[in-house]
Amino acid sequence: SSPSPQYTLAAATGPFYVHRGTTQPTSLHLALSSEPTEMVVHFTTGAEGVPVVQYGPVDADTSAGEAAELSMVARGESDTYGADDLCQEPANVTEPGKFLHPG
Repeated sequence: SSPSPQYTLAAATGPFYVHRGTTQPTSLHLALSSEPTEMVVHFTTGAEGVPVVQYGPVDADTSAGEAAELSMVARGESDTYGADDLCQEPANVTEPGKFLHPG
């Protein structure tokens, strides 16, 4: 059998606090990209338009829940799905009480 890959923890973070209804991001996922200076951010929101992520460094003295200075901004791409993207009933039925478009 092949040897197991070796992984190294590159960074860790405290919990994320998300609030303020359906227009605020939920289901936040952070991932490494193929570029060592980049990361991938995925999130779900009920808001329309171009997604924007604000970010910035946090020093070791910043406590969980404390606001950090988010001095950098990245604009992303948005994608959604419709009933016709789903495989079968009842998921792809558009009558009331069935498929609800996510936005």
